[in-house]
Amino acid sequence: MEASLWFLGFSLAVVSSSPRYVLHLIPSSFDEANKKCLPGTLTSLWSREEVGAVLALLSDSENQHTLWVGLRKDRTACVDPALPLRGFRWTAGGGPQSMVSRWGVEPKPTCTAVRCAALSVHRTSPEPDWSLNPISCRHAYPFICKIPAENGTSTSTTPEPEPGPGPSTPAAEPTSFGPSVSEPLAEFSTPMTWRLQNRSKAELSTVCSGCFPGFQQAASGQCEDVDECVSGPCENRTCLNTHGTFRCVCDGRHDDGSCDPTETQDQQTSSTVLVPVLVAIAALVVLVTVVVVMVICCCRRRRSLNKRFNKSNKLNKSDMSNKFNESNKFT
Repeated sequence: MEASLWFLGFSLAVVSSSPRYVLHLIPSSFDEANKKCLPGTLTSLWSREEVGAVLALLSDSENQHTLWVGLRKDRTACVDPALPLRGFRWTAGGGPQSMVSRWGVEPKPTCTAVRCAALSVHRTSPEPDWSLNPISCRHAYPFICKIPAENGTSTSTTPEPEPGPGPSTPAAEPTSFGPSVSEPLAEFSTPMTWRLQNRSKAELSTVCSGCFPGFQQAASGQCEDVDECVSGPCENRTCLNTHGTFRCVCDGRHDDGSCDPTETQDQQTSSTVLVPVLVAIAALVVLVTVVVVMVICCCRRRRSLNKRFNKSNKLNKSDMSNKFNESNKFT
């Protein structure tokens, strides 16, 4: 059973004439994030104005976070320490040069590996400290999209739900969160904690769909598997916790017909082999017994015949002796 909780992924937009910058809070890999930004792209940090717009998007966030921006080095490109972008290029275009370049960690020299760069922001003062850091493109982070003005409404501030892996659900109106949740939601901390824009904690039970049986909602809002074996439902059998449920199986000391067949297959195989062996042993014992009985009977019969033969010989000798004595008397 698969845990089914579909987070509402909310986006925050900074009002601008052109373009529009949108913050997506559900972590994704670089390539997945770039696809989710269509018809736009992952944002660039080409100019100081663009950096200011992106940082303004994060003005109400926690003190520290890492997000994908559209900076990538292809497999055929080489890291060049002499260039502002070190051989990386913006996916939104603009070439290898940039008016703004601030690396927190220098990229390792390579001409064969694909590398991506993430934006790290540390808010330790009124002016946030930001930097670019080379990271594997497979890592998952929140990301910022850059949407051209012709592809989006620049004045919209309504949160945009991001589709999840589950079945489609009707679009939720902003007022559907209840009277106590009247503002858009944003999540900025790690592990995930959903908060309102006024920094108060959101009530997840009014935002997220319920979990399927066998799962429970964690503090982060995600569905987690319940360990049913903690309550000891299997008595003398072994409890195996599985995804969304559990199984009771034999532990080798008990024989229970309700055990899972996959767990007692070895025992069934042993029984199948043992029965013919026992039958063969029993047949051998019977055969040996018959042979022994026949031998004993033959020995007794032979002994009886010998006794009769000896007795007959004695009688014959006695008769001959008597006849001889009688003949001597007459002479």
